[in-house]
Amino acid sequence: MAPEISEALDKLRHVFEERPRFNPATARRNFRIAASTYFECVVIPALMARVNSIAPQVSLAVEPLGPDLDSRALAAGEFNLALGRFDNAPESLVITPLMKDGFVCLVRKDVLPGQSAVTREQYESLPHVAISLPGKWRTGLGHTLGSVGLKRHVALTVSHFLAAPLAVAEIGGIVTLPARVAEIFRNDPNFRLLPPPVDLGKFPMQVAWHPLHRADPGHVWLRDVINEVCRSV
Repeated sequence: MAPEISEALDKLRHVFEERPRFNPATARRNFRIAASTYFECVVIPALMARVNSIAPQVSLAVEPLGPDLDSRALAAGEFNLALGRFDNAPESLVITPLMKDGFVCLVRKDVLPGQSAVTREQYESLPHVAISLPGKWRTGLGHTLGSVGLKRHVALTVSHFLAAPLAVAEIGGIVTLPARVAEIFRNDPNFRLLPPPVDLGKFPMQVAWHPLHRADPGHVWLRDVINEVCRSV
């Protein structure tokens, strides 16, 4: 009930208080964001470019999303919001969907030459580079593969999306990446992007924030800009 109670209190307080304004063109403010590796790769660069263009004196401080989503840190303002995938987030937080993504296979250019897709047999026999993100907020790829009956021969496990292609370039083989992360390497002549042998579905990416910040006009502005950028990517 905490989010609903907080919203009701906000509305009551605004009956007696004039809501402060936030002018992005002149505002001086630093926002702290806890972000998953996915958001650091796919959204944060475009977000900073957008913020720079409309709020030149606003800065962002992005830190890795930890092994747990601490509602107290969001309530206390240690972080303004968190960007990631939150399957079992605390009920006291507001969780809003931002975008969905799927999966693509990245291979070295000399692997599977001339093919337009990866066969099941090739997927299961090639050496894989797997990504194991810190903490419990993981991509869920292992569970997804199990649900469709696909196996992997994992030769190497790394902790960051951008480290995986570098490893593939050295050892050959294959890595399964979120599609928008893989797109970073679309024009790299060292790699090719191929669809997996079966449809691996899509996964949601979300924003989490505490209802205490619902009435903060700067916070509202930042959430709106994040939504705008996520729609554009």
